[in-house]
Amino acid sequence: MEAHTHVALDGSGPTQHGAERRSIGESPLTIRSEREGPTHLIEVFGDLDIATAPRLSQELHRVEAEDAEQVLLDLSGLRFIDSAGVRVLMGGTARFRSSSTRFHMFRGAPGIERMLSLLCLDHHLPFLDRA
Repeated sequence: MEAHTHVALDGSGPTQHGAERRSIGESPLTIRSEREGPTHLIEVFGDLDIATAPRLSQELHRVEAEDAEQVLLDLSGLRFIDSAGVRVLMGGTARFRSSSTRFHMFRGAPGIERMLSLLCLDHHLPFLDRA
């Protein structure tokens, strides 16, 4: 039987399908974290900054401790990222590096990509391009 969990860290309450949702603080960041079979997808929406980065870091640590074969972090919903957000991305990448095929990211919006490019990280983070 396939494992399937879904958590939205945005305070919106239960989903229509009865999946679990929980709220972690009030901020301009929503994190959706869902496991389906061997893959765990984490989607982020809004601003990843000094106030919200600890929530994403905590979720990455939680998912890292699970047995998902692949962990995907989707940055396409981000509007803004600061140095604290970048540190979370780099820290997650470093922690997962021992199993380099386990953790990948989907690229963000042009502004996010520009920031990562200016920091010379666009080629060092484990990005997957969407087909």
